[in-house]
Amino acid sequence: MPQRKSTLKELVQELEALNTGDRYDQLIENARSGRYHDYKNPPDVLCGKVELVKDLYAFPELQELSKAVQEGVYDEEADELDKAMLRKDLPAYMWPALGL
Repeated sequence: MPQRKSTLKELVQELEALNTGDRYDQLIENARSGRYHDYKNPPDVLCGKVELVKDLYAFPELQELSKAVQEGVYDEEADELDKAMLRKDLPAYMWPALGL
């Protein structure tokens, strides 16, 4: 698998590079705000990547990007803040298996 990319950084940069006019502005804002992130998404989003694939469906020209998302290219690794949040929400016996 290629190196993982972040929806907060690389996805924003890639969408900005492809953006003509304001066509992808909402996608860019959603990515920049963490809506598509694995851990930093808002409470109304159950899974950032499902949300991203759903949003990309409206743009046939971005289906290669959608495929990359589905293949895990944009699966973020948890940073220390994410791990702390997970430890708060998960029982301690699960922490070692998840690298927490």
